Amino acid sequence: CDIDAEGITSWQYSWYKDGSGNAFSELQEHTFNVTESDAGKYSCYGVETDGSRNSHISDAVTLTVS
Repeated sequence: CDIDAEGITSWQYSWYKDGSGNAFSELQEHTFNVTESDAGKYSCYGVETDGSRNSHISDAVTLTVS
């Protein structure tokens, strides 16, 4: 998840799959060994650590596993 915001360096990240409201990771980058059940659309969202600003949720990226 890459957020371009001037002067802000501390973000808390949330990763979502298939539009779920439940984040599965809070890391900036998420790496995992995939299985077919991991296929889907992934997006991320960021909140500045002091809570003063937040990003828009990213466009979804489709992961296809075959």
